[in-house]
Amino acid sequence: MRRPVVILILFFCLSVGGAYVLVPTYLDHTKTREELHGLHARIAQQENRNAELRHEIRMLQTDSYTVEKVAREKFGYAKPNEIIYDFSTPSSR
Repeated sequence: MRRPVVILILFFCLSVGGAYVLVPTYLDHTKTREELHGLHARIAQQENRNAELRHEIRMLQTDSYTVEKVAREKFGYAKPNEIIYDFSTPSSR
């Protein structure tokens, strides 16, 4: 009669000890998996951005219309005898 009680107590102690060791490990694993998922998402975003930039570089190297567009929009360049009207609001200082 005494032996089943000892086995039950031993089983209980091993279960509690195992849970004490495994629960924090499981929580760390879950947190790490979530971080990994976030990093994969960031990598995908950066790969998309890199593809966009490579396309823009390729267009600037090969397409004269794109070069002219960038020169006009970003740098305010104009062709000779061309008047540019700037309707943007001045920034406050």
